[in-house]
Amino acid sequence: MKHLKSFKILENKKSEFNLKIRELKDKWKETNNKIDEVKKKARTEKDGEKQELLVLTLQKFAAKQEMLELDIQINRLKRKML
Repeated sequence: MKHLKSFKILENKKSEFNLKIRELKDKWKETNNKIDEVKKKARTEKDGEKQELLVLTLQKFAAKQEMLELDIQINRLKRKML
C-alpha cells in the first residue's frame, strides 16, 4: 500500500489535465496582451520614473509567463503519466 501514496497526484483524468492546460494557456495569452499594452505605454512615457516603473511591471509579467509555462509543462507530464 505504500506505493499507492505516490500516485495520488495522478487521480485526475486526462480531460481534467487538458482543461487545466487550456486555462493556463489562456492566462498566458492574457499576460502576453498585458505585456504588449505596457510596452506601448513605456515607449510613449516621457517621465523617467514612470518609465522605470513600467519596465519593472514588464519584468513581473515576464516572470509570470515563465511560471505559467512551467505549470503547463508539469501538467503535460502528469497527463502523460496516466
